[in-house]
Amino acid sequence: MNRYSEIQEIDNTRSRMLKCKSPRSKQLITVIHSKFYQDMHNVCMAAKYKVHAPLCQCTAIQNLMRNKLTFHDKATTPLQIEDSLIVVPKIRTISVIYSGLDTSYQDFRKDPLEMEAKLLREIQDSVTEDSLSHAEIRTNLPPVEIQGAECLLAINPNAFACISANNYESVCKIQAWSRDAQQVALEQGQTLMKDHADFMGVFVWEDLLEFYKACESKDEERSREASHKLAEQLSQQDIQLASEMLDIPCFKMGHHLQTILRASSSKLRDFGDYWLTMVSKTQAGRFELDLPGGKRHLGESTWDGLVRESQEETSLRLDSSWIMEDRQPLKTTSERVNIYYQLWPPSLPFE
Repeated sequence: MNRYSEIQEIDNTRSRMLKCKSPRSKQLITVIHSKFYQDMHNVCMAAKYKVHAPLCQCTAIQNLMRNKLTFHDKATTPLQIEDSLIVVPKIRTISVIYSGLDTSYQDFRKDPLEMEAKLLREIQDSVTEDSLSHAEIRTNLPPVEIQGAECLLAINPNAFACISANNYESVCKIQAWSRDAQQVALEQGQTLMKDHADFMGVFVWEDLLEFYKACESKDEERSREASHKLAEQLSQQDIQLASEMLDIPCFKMGHHLQTILRASSSKLRDFGDYWLTMVSKTQAGRFELDLPGGKRHLGESTWDGLVRESQEETSLRLDSSWIMEDRQPLKTTSERVNIYYQLWPPSLPFE
């Protein structure tokens, strides 16, 4: 058999195999434009929903659009659905999606956050339309979390704060503000968020970086020594740790602190000698160090989302005057949806 005949035979075999495979059956997906809770949430009962941008190229949307769509409004076309903000439940089998009214790509380009806010108002207004009170929703339905998909967050990302300075007292002052604000909230009978830090800690940047590198190297002795240094720094800030905590690696690092420590190790910019981090006790009895920040809400700017998240996690209200004018927020190549603000606390009189 010559080379041409061999290739022909391989092609014929592939064709026979493909014919034997049963074609993928299309699902029937209902598209709705109103009554989010009644017509969508009551059907799929998802705990989380993702909002996609108009004309987005996310795989999830592209796959959905290959299915058979049925519309509550008979005048709607598939192209109009793609050219709108789309809410998709995070469940295995999707039977219904929500398309935002008048949220086209053209309008979205002009003001993405306003289109997000418009969609959110539609969803919230549907509570009244469905004759459900907010109390009934809280009582009868599971909590609903509506987040931006990657295509939205690539435009207005989530944010985290690295609060640092070269002056130790300046960072300690911010630590005290956080502690005082938390105390006032508790005295006023407010309930702290479940992800609120146990306390804030001020650490030497070089020692944080050394602990990160020690953990990466999986060298137990090196990790123990680095952890001991961090524990000693907390004890100097009137934060009492059990004596055995000084003898074992009692810390772990959160993802976002690790990310910015990797960036700081290049020394391409000055991140400050002293860093303020959240310290949260884990179920395993260790302390997790991480940066304040998190997911922004629909219609919320990146900075406003950071301010809200930081206040929820640390009781500290960030001030835009802390943003260094010559420092753009840091964005790493590994994360499309997160940015990191480097915040420099206000100078104290003796600086």
